Amino acid sequence: MTKLTRRNLMTAAAATGLAGALGSRLAFAADEPLGITLVIPSPVGDVGWGHALAAGLEPIKAAYGDKVKVTVLENIAEGPDADRIMNKTVADGNKFLVAGSFGYQNGALQIARRDPSVTVLHASGFQVAPNFSPFAAKYFQGTYLLGMAAAALPRPASSALSPPLPSPSSLPRSTPLRSAPRPSNPISRSRWSG
Repeated sequence: MTKLTRRNLMTAAAATGLAGALGSRLAFAADEPLGITLVIPSPVGDVGWGHALAAGLEPIKAAYGDKVKVTVLENIAEGPDADRIMNKTVADGNKFLVAGSFGYQNGALQIARRDPSVTVLHASGFQVAPNFSPFAAKYFQGTYLLGMAAAALPRPASSALSPPLPSPSSLPRSTPLRSAPRPSNPISRSRWSG
């Protein structure tokens, strides 16, 4: 029996979503495998976004075997180099691109608009197209607990959320941080510094 942990649940959810997106493509696939490319700005490592995205591809490889060819490109800086590398993977025949950083959004969207046969999943973006879809983690549990911890401090607590760059995914993260302190410490306050 598999122990249900947050990590196992996140991996299974990522794999299920990716399998759902791949299902129709694999049903009509030719003799060659479906090329899937994951582009991330950091090393895969043992923790973090890169690790979670790469781990989400493992069940796909296990389930589809030789029908998929997975390529993971790590340490790809956001900007023109990332755009060039993503374009090259598509030119090499990959039909499924997972863009694992907010900064890849514009380049990945251009690829999707230019080539409707390519499916693009984009981490934490906000734009959509018929073959371009964003995805994001749900941070509200952690930020709610952070707000409760700040409110539990003995003197009036203050908490702030400072995202590295403003994005639509930052605002939902701030809501639980601002609302959590109220029940346990009504004089605590939080601020947005994005």
